[in-house]
Amino acid sequence: MINRTLEDYIKVAIIRNNFRSKREFCRSLGLSPNITTAYNNGTLPNDDTMIKIARLAGIDEETALLELAIWRNSGPAQKAFASILQKLTTACLLIAMVSALSSPALAAEKCKEQAKILYIMETSAYYF
Repeated sequence: MINRTLEDYIKVAIIRNNFRSKREFCRSLGLSPNITTAYNNGTLPNDDTMIKIARLAGIDEETALLELAIWRNSGPAQKAFASILQKLTTACLLIAMVSALSSPALAAEKCKEQAKILYIMETSAYYF
């Protein structure tokens, strides 16, 4: 299961968009510079803001909304949203595997692209 936090989304968005600070990140969303402090204290963004953050982070909007629903809820509702996300993730992986088997050349090309991204992520250090 994916265990991302809102802070993970923000960090990835900052890195991906070369923002120099969280203040610049907030400005790009049209939010108060203090909102990240509120987020660190447990406040969660509304759905539209979460979509904007996901876009900046390069993360699927639907996944981001499901994760937001998981963070907002507890008990059976939280488990239900987590189950939905897990099922969708599994389905996407199966589709990717079938696609890779049907087109090995395309799969190899995609793997090369992902390897480059992983290499950049492994060799780069970011401090906030």
